[in-house]
Amino acid sequence: MFFLIPFIAALIPSLIILLVAWWFGKRCYPMFIRILPGILLSVAAIIIFYISITQIRGFEGGVYGILSFTLIVFGIISFFIGIKVPGNRN
Repeated sequence: MFFLIPFIAALIPSLIILLVAWWFGKRCYPMFIRILPGILLSVAAIIIFYISITQIRGFEGGVYGILSFTLIVFGIISFFIGIKVPGNRN
């Protein structure tokens, strides 16, 4: 349970961010708009990681660390989805 709960808590917003990044890519928005969800998710994850180390500490800080690591991974994936060149421009 120690690893499952933060993973599930990070999975729900991360899947929403991935969907938004994919949708921005489908709509052929500019590059900055397409990578913005990944950047925001990564910044939020870095802030959560910093708070987990400096303020919370201990086992609960470890849980926040797992949460932030999962968010960073999905932020990087979202960033690469946004960078991918959009397909058909009709």
